[in-house]
Amino acid sequence: GEGTAAAYLGDDLTDEDAFQAIDGRGLAVLVRPALRPSRASLWLRPPNELLAFLERWQQAAGNARAHNE
Repeated sequence: GEGTAAAYLGDDLTDEDAFQAIDGRGLAVLVRPALRPSRASLWLRPPNELLAFLERWQQAAGNARAHNE
């Protein structure tokens, strides 16, 4: 819905179609140790960068939920 944030996280070539599909409507995140050409808009190295991203995403979702109540 409107105001809803979406993200697709993937790690291999089979995720490229989803990265393209979410473009302009959400965040496409490539999660892998080494960068490679990708349609993703963000690259995270696991596990530390991924865990930090997920913690921030959860905090933001909680803040948005509290704001809408």
